[in-house]
Amino acid sequence: MRRRRNRSNQIKGQKVMPTEVIRVQGVCDGSGATHLAIGLANFLASKERYRVAIVELREESELAQMLEGDMFVADGLVGFTHQLVDYYPKVTWEEATGLRQKHYDYLLFLYPPANRGLDFPAECHRQIIVGSLKPWSYREYQKFMRDFYLKEDVLHWDLYGLFLNEKEANRFEAEFHVPIRTLPFIENPFHLQSKDVAFLQQVLTSWQ
Repeated sequence: MRRRRNRSNQIKGQKVMPTEVIRVQGVCDGSGATHLAIGLANFLASKERYRVAIVELREESELAQMLEGDMFVADGLVGFTHQLVDYYPKVTWEEATGLRQKHYDYLLFLYPPANRGLDFPAECHRQIIVGSLKPWSYREYQKFMRDFYLKEDVLHWDLYGLFLNEKEANRFEAEFHVPIRTLPFIENPFHLQSKDVAFLQQVLTSWQ
């Protein structure tokens, strides 16, 4: 059987910085940011053969509840490995930026939900925001656009709506004059289906 070539050794000479940093953030709790980050990490590690870690910049950890992998301690940080991906729950900004020296190809910084009012420096190559445009959630996305998006470099944000339909997308784009894409349902981010892989490939190549 032909062995797939490991691409991680090729990536260093192609990037401005040694490690590609992607910010993943929900508009509010329950937006699907953690789900998306895990899916992206597993795609990059298992399909593309990159060295990947998810770094949780949150005091209330969701990742800590997943401690089913191999535990490790590195430079004072407790993490665990599951299906080739390293996870670092409850990390400070200083600790997170220090992980750039750990020879990862990709770091996915999982930010606190935007509506909590907590923010960190936007020192990332990509910024992905996820939220819902359903009637009961639309105001939260509007608030994010006003308080964050319109105050930063708009070229650095990739906007996604959870299970977005055409009517919702048209309303949003008419109001803010920027594109938004749908985040489809990924049943299990640890075991990706072919449709999930196709979507995650599109996420990583869109707007580049």
